[in-house]
Amino acid sequence: MIWPSKSYGDTDFITGMRAFAAMAVILIHSGGAGLREFGESGNTLVTLGRSGVYVFFVISGFSVAQSFMASRGFVDYLNKRLWRIAPLYYFWLFLAILLSVTSVYWQERFNVVVDFYNIIMHMSFLSVFDYRITNTILGVEWSIAIEVFWYLFVPLLLVLCKTKPSMAVMIILSAAIYLIADKNSNKLPMLAGDAELAVYWSPLPFLFSFCLGIAAYRLRPELPKTKLIGDIVFLIASLSILTYVMRPGLITYFTQGDFIYMSFLTFFVIVFGTSKSTFYALTFENRLSVGLGAISFGLYLAHMPVLILLERFASDYFVNNKLVFFLLVSCSTILVSLITYHTIELPFSRVGKKIFENRLFSKNKRSRA
Repeated sequence: MIWPSKSYGDTDFITGMRAFAAMAVILIHSGGAGLREFGESGNTLVTLGRSGVYVFFVISGFSVAQSFMASRGFVDYLNKRLWRIAPLYYFWLFLAILLSVTSVYWQERFNVVVDFYNIIMHMSFLSVFDYRITNTILGVEWSIAIEVFWYLFVPLLLVLCKTKPSMAVMIILSAAIYLIADKNSNKLPMLAGDAELAVYWSPLPFLFSFCLGIAAYRLRPELPKTKLIGDIVFLIASLSILTYVMRPGLITYFTQGDFIYMSFLTFFVIVFGTSKSTFYALTFENRLSVGLGAISFGLYLAHMPVLILLERFASDYFVNNKLVFFLLVSCSTILVSLITYHTIELPFSRVGKKIFENRLFSKNKRSRA
């Protein structure tokens, strides 16, 4: 079947959430589909698209906790995660370089080039330790190195988030770490704008995201998930987003920005989400949402190189009409991602599974964090 279809039981809706997160990122990067022309609310809605990354991080915390607990040990778990990410990531890194569609803006901003050092740092996922180069190839890859960084600490975080009191402590502590780092970035010995990016593109803020995701994983089995609760949670979440778009100050006054707000909202939606809910099922579990969610990693990696190519070769009509350009970028990225899903993601995932079944891994004991 060309159109992907995945099923994870009562958490199928999380795959659909990935679709919305990916499309939100494409929306903001492609110019907003003309929504910015509708005044402050339209502008706020488009800008909220950057929160797609925050949603991804919380979902990642949930999914890697699930993955680790289902693995035979740390090596098995990490090997599985890297086979999921590395092949497609490497493909897009080298294709972007080959086609000269790298992120020139950030290269010029930090006076760097895509040289041997840059490529090696990206391939080893160590670019997270050099903010100057971490976003200079695909223009969105800064988040990939951060995600891999936190993969290493998932076993520890699972232990630290084992009980409800410890979850609360870790969530509050990680939120405090983010707020302190954010407010004091100007004290770093660099230009103010660079300092903000150095903090934002570091692993530090996203400890909060992973703590929320792991807490969601721990709490889901213990909390009731009925059709009524799911519907109420969906309506509350939708109302909060509408409130944010119309009057963002009402939300950000309490959350100090969209990062904490969207991270908590994602946590809330995951913890109480269920396929029994009519609203969850209609929104997140339809074939379109599930299919886009299945290829969401490809959508995220591909959309900037695709966007640059379209800006370079498409006619002015397609580029200047924001709605048309968004649709063109979206459709092109979906098509490309479908191809890479079947030719790269699935085949290499199967290779990884064969490695998991290797006798070396089968001797390891199952994780018991």
